[in-house]
Amino acid sequence: MNILFYIACFLLPFENLVIAPSAGWATISPIILFLYLCFNIGYIGKEIIKYKKILGIIAVGLLITLLNYLFISSYLEESILRTINTLISLGLGITSLFAFDIFFIQRKGNIKKIEKILLLAYTIALIIGIIQFLTINFNINFVRVIDELFTKRSYLPFNRVQFTFTEPSFIGMHLFGVLLPIYFYGKNQALKKLIIAFSIISILVGSGLRIILDIIVAIAIYILYKMDIRKIKNIVLIILTGIVLIGGIQYEYENNGRVRGIINEGVYADGSFASRWFRMNASLKGYKNDALHALFGYGFGQEILPLKKGYVEAANEYVNMTYLKEVNDLGYMETQPDESVSYCLHIRILSELGIIMYIYICYQLILCYAKINEEWKYIMMVGSYLYIQFESYAFYTIWLIIVLCQLHIKEKS
Repeated sequence: MNILFYIACFLLPFENLVIAPSAGWATISPIILFLYLCFNIGYIGKEIIKYKKILGIIAVGLLITLLNYLFISSYLEESILRTINTLISLGLGITSLFAFDIFFIQRKGNIKKIEKILLLAYTIALIIGIIQFLTINFNINFVRVIDELFTKRSYLPFNRVQFTFTEPSFIGMHLFGVLLPIYFYGKNQALKKLIIAFSIISILVGSGLRIILDIIVAIAIYILYKMDIRKIKNIVLIILTGIVLIGGIQYEYENNGRVRGIINEGVYADGSFASRWFRMNASLKGYKNDALHALFGYGFGQEILPLKKGYVEAANEYVNMTYLKEVNDLGYMETQPDESVSYCLHIRILSELGIIMYIYICYQLILCYAKINEEWKYIMMVGSYLYIQFESYAFYTIWLIIVLCQLHIKEKS
């Protein structure tokens, strides 16, 4: 049933369909990957043995959750809903891991075919983004009507280009968290050109601040890993790249009010940036106020609890009025039934599993890091960066990198 895997890959960029069940990151590909796994149920035993360390981490997380429910914290009914939502997200993430492993490693699936499928799908997504840009600038009403009919959450009313993603801030997750790992494995030049074209067009159509930051960081990390400064040509390339980046930042400073505000006034100058920082800042302050939970975690789905413990202190620092209602709402448990709180996977793991388990996870990643070449070290670093502003356990990047790194190590040995 490889057709299910192909369909799931084709639908990766089309995550904002109205039929998507999630109210947050609206996607259906993980569900199709789950169906693919069901049709390959015979591989489950191998997958469980192969990924016993990851499943062991989840088992520890379940124990932490149970202990919190029984002995430490007093919970509202919504806490159970948040735990269930988290376990569904985590389950779909493990489903994706098993599905990628079965297709690419166990069944030796055709990577070239996947590259072609992704090229087609993301090219369509790019074209749709261009159409959205034209719609915004020329007020093409019938496109707006179609967009409202088929999308879960439309940004056209806000004059924002989101392509086919749930929101504009997810563009970098797909370019550098899905397409880039696939490119580094197969070295398909058409895929590389698509990533570059998508990046440039995303900036030109004004998709937002996040994609600009993602591009800058991805380039900076690439220079760090790939450039041998002992060679004159690489020094020249680094200088030229620096000039281009500085020129790009200067252009955005002059033409993008959000960029100008952050550079001039700091993190609280931009509403979206400020609200995201508030969530992380409140959580960090919460750890300081509760050392036991900081070490051992609050359990799956309970990311809101450390945020609430650090809420007052962080709220006293918050000065932006744009997202003030959102920030105020976080102070009330009943307004946060969803498990998504910090919008940062690193903070989420710290909150749910604690510092000890976070260090253990980092240790396991370092062991993997030592076995791979510079290119895959680069991919791992980019992936770690991307999750600073994204927290879903179900998103594909971490699971895809795990499988592709294994393929790389296997081929190298």
